[in-house]
Amino acid sequence: MRSTHLLSAIAVLSATIAIAQADDALRPKPRPMQPYNGGGAPSPNGGGGTTAPDTAFAPRPPENVPPPVMPTPVPAPEVVAAAKAMKGTWRCRGFLSQPDGSSSPTTGTMKIAADLDGFWLTSDYTEAKTRAKTPGGPHPTHVRMSRTFDAGTRTWTAITLANNGGNQVQTSTDLASPMTWTGTLAMGGVKVATRDHEEYDAKTRVNHIWGEFSLDGKSFLKTYDLRCQK
Repeated sequence: MRSTHLLSAIAVLSATIAIAQADDALRPKPRPMQPYNGGGAPSPNGGGGTTAPDTAFAPRPPENVPPPVMPTPVPAPEVVAAAKAMKGTWRCRGFLSQPDGSSSPTTGTMKIAADLDGFWLTSDYTEAKTRAKTPGGPHPTHVRMSRTFDAGTRTWTAITLANNGGNQVQTSTDLASPMTWTGTLAMGGVKVATRDHEEYDAKTRVNHIWGEFSLDGKSFLKTYDLRCQK
């Protein structure tokens, strides 16, 4: 019985060795690598030659194409026309609203000029100090507004800054007087809806401008009313 088991073990071992040898004989032999001579990739046929180098990922030399010429930007004709018509010094008079709902008379000057290479039109309004003697308060108003025109959207944009910390951004699609501007005023952590209006009288050469604000976007209260003339 012991010899039978031994013979069986030898038979199994012999069969295992034979299968391994047969499998090894059937497995393809690796070809020896040829030395690389720098002229290209080693030849796959095992010879001493080389194949052409792979240029699929080689960087291409820059093409001799000049970069596109960007057109020189020019101010919109609408800004140019507005600057021609409005530039100069305007004398203004009217009234300003007060926080308590009252109003006080005001006078001042508005200087208008083309700005930033003619792309913007800037207006500087400086209130006369005479209002310091009225109940309105001793702090004269100074407001600067810059506007420009986007020919792509056919829209005016105005940015206004005031000497009380207020800042306002408005837009208008009106291309001629009368014009209405709508936007938002921010000051002291509060934002309110605003509307400003301009109406120029060519006969009297008076530019009537007035503004409104709203806390709910529905009911508007007038904040100022000025008539200016050069």
